[in-house]
Amino acid sequence: MKLEITKASEVQVKSVEWLWYPYIPYGKVTVLQGDAGDGKSTLILKLAAMLTRGEPMPFTDGEGAEPVNVIYQSTEDDADDTIVPRFIAAGGDTDRLLFINEKEQYLSFSDERLLEAIRQTKAKLIVLDPLSAYIWNENCSVSVTAIPITAVSITSRNWNSNRQTEKFMS
Repeated sequence: MKLEITKASEVQVKSVEWLWYPYIPYGKVTVLQGDAGDGKSTLILKLAAMLTRGEPMPFTDGEGAEPVNVIYQSTEDDADDTIVPRFIAAGGDTDRLLFINEKEQYLSFSDERLLEAIRQTKAKLIVLDPLSAYIWNENCSVSVTAIPITAVSITSRNWNSNRQTEKFMS
C-alpha cells in the first residue's frame, strides 16, 4: 500500500449533521461507556424510545422530529426478556425497534447485512451492545471496513462477551 499524505488546505470542510446535537452525529460512531450496572443500556433504550415516537431529545429546544426506526443488536441481553420490556417501559413504538437475526451467522460491524437493513428500514440509529462484540469478522481479526451508519455502541470497562470468548476458544 502506497503512503498518501493530504494537507489540511486540501481538505474540503463540511458540516456535521446531528441525530441529537451535540451528542450523537449522523454517520459517526458514538460510544457510551461506563461500568457494568451503570444503566447504559437503559439510557440508550430510553433515547431509542423517544426517537421512535418523534419526541424531542433531552437538553434540546423542545422540538421533536419525525419518528424513526432504530436497529438494536446486543450480545449481552435478549430481546424477549430484557430489551423489549425495557423499551416498552420507556414508552417506545415497538414497530420501530428492529433486530437483525443472527441465528445463522453472527453480525460484524462491516457486515453487508447492516447496510442492507439500513436501506430497507431507513433506520436512523444503530445500537451495537457492546461494540467490542461486533468489530471482529469471521476470521477473528479486527474488521476495518466501516459502513456509514449512526451507531451508538455501548461498552463496559469490564468487557466480557460470551460470543467473543466462544470465538477465541474454538
